[in-house]
Amino acid sequence: MAVLPECRMALLDQYQSPWTFSFGGITHSIYSAGTGPEVVVLHEAPGMTDACLKLGLILAESFRVHLPLLFDEPGGDPGFLRSARNLARICVGGEFHILAANKTSPLVGWLRALCRRLKELSGEEGVGVVGMCLTGGFALALVADDAVLAPVVAQPSLPFVHRAALGLSPVDAGAVRARTAALGSGCVLGIRYAGDRIAPRERIDTIRALIGPALRYVELPGDRHATLTKDRHPTALSETIAFLSERLRRSA
Repeated sequence: MAVLPECRMALLDQYQSPWTFSFGGITHSIYSAGTGPEVVVLHEAPGMTDACLKLGLILAESFRVHLPLLFDEPGGDPGFLRSARNLARICVGGEFHILAANKTSPLVGWLRALCRRLKELSGEEGVGVVGMCLTGGFALALVADDAVLAPVVAQPSLPFVHRAALGLSPVDAGAVRARTAALGSGCVLGIRYAGDRIAPRERIDTIRALIGPALRYVELPGDRHATLTKDRHPTALSETIAFLSERLRRSA
């Protein structure tokens, strides 16, 4: 068994022992921490890096946070080789459809079931979801489910498809449009750096065309990418916490 570096263990030790959730033939481990309204944090293509674990712990000061380990091992630094290896793994796996512009990934069904389970266990009206980069579009897709009240779509990206694609089937796109219309103005938070080429502006434009005033969009100065993790911006973090607090505590 590989021995994790001490710094990585220090981060993981602040989470409870991972538990597993299964649905539709998909099973993943989940790392949880904190108390308060339920929030699911979806990691990026580099994996559940140290920066992602730190984000979870920051949010855990205000919320009950759950980090599903979707691929790779927890902890460590992001890097080109790690991202490339994970993208190759995702492309050949059956849970993601990142090569399809108008197709919803099977993993979304698992995430919807997880959100429903967390809502049931907590007794709250619903949960929050933070999606980033590759999983940014997942947070948008999840708002179609009644269990999700506060989706954060951070630097949404699909690396191998059209710049404006969301990775949603026409049926799911229609469901997202209907649910956000029912939830009202500003019910989805979108965040990206203005000059981010990995998460292009065209994708935000497509989200706005789909859900209109339901999108609350925060554009940060600069051309970096990971708004909440590796390139964390204080405005991105404060806006995320305020958005989750407002929507989840209002429902409570």
